[in-house]
Amino acid sequence: MKEHSTLAELAWKARFDVRTGFREWLGNNQKLAVDMETGDEYRWSDVLIFEDGIAQKDVQLLTEAITESPLLREAIFLFSKGKLIRLSNILPSGIWISFMREYHNKTLYRISVQTKFEGAFDIVITINRDRIDTDIFTEVNWLVMAGSNLIAKDLVEDFGGYWRDYKIWTNQYNLGNNVAKVISREIRKKDDFSKERIKQLWPFFLWNATVASFNFWLVSGKRYILTDSTTKNFIIPTHDYQTGTKILSLSETIPFESVSQLIDGFYKDFVMKTLEEYDFLNIKKIWGYIFSGVIDAVGEVDGLELLIKYREEQTGIETKDEKMELLNDRISVVENRKFLPKRLYFAIKRFHRWYKLNNDASFKAQAEMLTELYLTYRMSELEKTYPEVRTRFFSETVFLNSSNTTKDVLNSLAAEYHGKSEMDKEDLLKQISTLQAEYDLSEKEKFFLTRLSFPHLKPTVSADFLKVKGEISPGANLVIQINDYEGNPFYIRMPVTPKEISKLHQLFIDANLLVSFQNKHNFLVAISERGFIIGGLFYLKSSEDTVHMEKIVVSDHYRRKGISDLLMNEFFERMKSDGFQYVTTGFFRPEYFYRFGFKVEQKYSGLAKKLDVETENKE
Repeated sequence: MKEHSTLAELAWKARFDVRTGFREWLGNNQKLAVDMETGDEYRWSDVLIFEDGIAQKDVQLLTEAITESPLLREAIFLFSKGKLIRLSNILPSGIWISFMREYHNKTLYRISVQTKFEGAFDIVITINRDRIDTDIFTEVNWLVMAGSNLIAKDLVEDFGGYWRDYKIWTNQYNLGNNVAKVISREIRKKDDFSKERIKQLWPFFLWNATVASFNFWLVSGKRYILTDSTTKNFIIPTHDYQTGTKILSLSETIPFESVSQLIDGFYKDFVMKTLEEYDFLNIKKIWGYIFSGVIDAVGEVDGLELLIKYREEQTGIETKDEKMELLNDRISVVENRKFLPKRLYFAIKRFHRWYKLNNDASFKAQAEMLTELYLTYRMSELEKTYPEVRTRFFSETVFLNSSNTTKDVLNSLAAEYHGKSEMDKEDLLKQISTLQAEYDLSEKEKFFLTRLSFPHLKPTVSADFLKVKGEISPGANLVIQINDYEGNPFYIRMPVTPKEISKLHQLFIDANLLVSFQNKHNFLVAISERGFIIGGLFYLKSSEDTVHMEKIVVSDHYRRKGISDLLMNEFFERMKSDGFQYVTTGFFRPEYFYRFGFKVEQKYSGLAKKLDVETENKE
């Protein structure tokens, strides 16, 4: 743009200088190497093997580019995060070059490199044909920007480098097939299962392709749209809990003129052309998935503005038309703070598919399924943008058929915290405490309300909320039943009366531990099956991310049964659930606390333990 021409020129020069300096550092290619096993000399031409059928002009071009420039070594260095390969690292006949695809004046080749000690590498080389430099430079800029993850994540494969002398660039290799190939491959199996699988995946394909199309629009500065939005131009994972949607080509574009041009063009390319070939994919709510994709791509504020603009542009269309009904529905959903992001939507959908086949599933089985889906769909990542995601997940699954009172409380909480930075745990517990105090909840509601509030609870643990008059701890008091190492049951909860705190204080006195309880202290106690205080600990919040545990005690009669270990572990889980990252304690019984991962830390006077944050494996 003219107003940024000076800045653009500086950026271009900086990029040119960095690229030139990097390639000078890589140095010229090693011309000759020696096979240490045979003593034979070999050159680059000896390691290149071309698949049959490749045009001779491409063989010559690729041979020259790989032999005379560090093109291949540059790509491997970038994609392997720093491995520097020379000719002597490559086995004779160790580079296999095969044809991938040809479209939009470009031919793509897969380069598979087998080294002696560094393993194997795969990259893609794109040869541009009959394209002017300005068009190539524009696409290269988009590829660099799209691969930077600054605007959109994982929109294209990582870009390597452009080599102007050969009109070639490199990309990271992606094993996946485009959507068109995925659909045709499944349909060729000619069985009902494969057809149904594609039908279930179709909404996921629609949603992801819409997001990718709008992300390119954002990458282009909202100035261009893709003119190839067909299923051939997108690689989309074949499981709805995976990430990694890619656009294969960014070269076919036109200037952006209107929201209708963008949305209707996508519908014509991706949907209509597919339905012409596979009419069984003409499912209900196709437009709904597209509109949801728009919101997911640009965010709720800008997405709502775009959908309203699109509605204004749809002149002459009946309001009862399915598209308009779904458009109005999505606008209403966003305005009422009820939008379900993609991962949450498909996790809910998968739960109901499972529950339909197993509607007699026990509470334990349902809780295990909720936990598995929450991890598999990586919904904890969504909590940064949608802090109410866990509440909404439970509301739309295990609480879907609950009483209107329970659903109203949960839906109200979800709407209240939609768009905020985080969920207020104390508010959640307070609402649930009021709910269970004023209404007769079912066993299912009690079971899952505890799991909603305290994610650390295992499905097999017996847990409930304790509510008694005169309770000294605000909010819902979680009580869990657990067995000691001898198999005897006991309970862990917060104390509910001053008398219980007094009894805990007496246990410390009996153990010759002089302690002073203060108003700022919090307590966690262990209760025998007969209702006696048999142990406990007390702690206080020392900073936003740290709690300080003062002391722990167990009655002499109940020692050596694992009660202190179980009490400590429950304490850690509750603190982690409350968002704390560290637990500190004094340097009084270091050998005992070392067992729980406490260490001497420079910034703490005693011992400190970093609470483990659960990590989720990405596919």
